[in-house]
Amino acid sequence: MLTRTRMTALSALTLTALLAACGGVNPPTANLDPTPGASGDPVPAQLQGEWHYGYISPIEYYNPSTGQYAEASGTSVILKLTADGRFQRSGISVISTSGCTSKILLNESGVVDLDGSTLTLIPTTSHSKGYTCTPSNSWEQRKPVNSVSTWSVTGSGASAVLTLGDPSGKATDSRYNRPRGATTPGGDAEPGQLRGVVRAASSTDRVGKVSVFACPASGTCEAGGSKFRFTQPGDVGTSSDFTIEDVSDEPHNVFAWTDVNRNSKVDVGDMYGVYTADGKSVTPVTPPADGLEITVYKLTPDDLN
Repeated sequence: MLTRTRMTALSALTLTALLAACGGVNPPTANLDPTPGASGDPVPAQLQGEWHYGYISPIEYYNPSTGQYAEASGTSVILKLTADGRFQRSGISVISTSGCTSKILLNESGVVDLDGSTLTLIPTTSHSKGYTCTPSNSWEQRKPVNSVSTWSVTGSGASAVLTLGDPSGKATDSRYNRPRGATTPGGDAEPGQLRGVVRAASSTDRVGKVSVFACPASGTCEAGGSKFRFTQPGDVGTSSDFTIEDVSDEPHNVFAWTDVNRNSKVDVGDMYGVYTADGKSVTPVTPPADGLEITVYKLTPDDLN
């Protein structure tokens, strides 16, 4: 059964037969913006996704003379940026000196403000804690603090490097890399393409004659409109690759629908799903983008109530 969060976009759909001339596809015409929460400025494709900074390494991890393990040291940060201007950042810093180890942990999320080459992270939730030399000297803070940096991305795909700098030029730049083996937003997609795969939630279900749609996240999804795009991979089994061409350079919601009984209505028995990065809310994506995964579910009466 679909959860309410997965059904957010479905509740707004009104389906018509405006694309009968295009193979009988009956796309949605109503506003598809699910408003999953606060969003910031649209994030360019090359900046979207997950970035890793630094590492935590052991110093003399095991001392055979004393039989003790040494503390690790270093700084590691994971930064995630979405197309619709949201971010998550978590990190740990371990500073070890003679006889003293201090630790700082950070976890925050919020929205992005982009002004040219200036990137501002505005937390809506923030939690940091740590201690100096001993856990008895601990502290904790939940007050959000904005972070302002200059930004630039060099390279592409798995070789891309994000550089965050101090606008005043006083601090050393921080360089972030893509996580090893991760699917990057651009991937093998060419400009204007959205690529991915549609999968049936159950191994006993078929994707069927699925259609995959891309609609601007701001505005309406109107069939025949200048920005409306779709593709029909064909009648397939439990999964199907798709590529949507000529998509405008702005955030789009991407969803898949199989009109099982071909009646131009979303109803019980149809297969339906939307692209979501966290499994909870519709996630807009800006082309070029590769590796999009859409899970389609067989609709039940409860899903349509």
